[in-house]
Amino acid sequence: MSRFSQTMFSSIRQTRHLLSFFQKHLAMVNCCIFIFSVFLAMTYVVQVNSSATNGYRLRDLENSINQLTLDNQNLQIKLAEIRSVENVSSKVPMLGLVKAKTSPIFLSNQAPTVSLNR
Repeated sequence: MSRFSQTMFSSIRQTRHLLSFFQKHLAMVNCCIFIFSVFLAMTYVVQVNSSATNGYRLRDLENSINQLTLDNQNLQIKLAEIRSVENVSSKVPMLGLVKAKTSPIFLSNQAPTVSLNR
């Protein structure tokens, strides 16, 4: 047989050898395929469980964000009420403040600008 025919048919020999290996060890091959399938199934279950857990955690965080936003808005409303002029004027006697006897003097920013000549 020539070298060309030997190299041309070498893949057929290897394929026959591989097929004969599978035929001789069919139970072992089936067992390995079964174990691999179980491994893939377990991996799938773990990933689905992890995704579901993260989904519930995300939903809880979104609910807490919504609750904190609502609480923040309520606190801002209370702060605006506390800072209102009516609230401060009603607490004037409690704070011990008195009314001014003269009207306040305001400074004007329209005065001419001057500088010293040295």
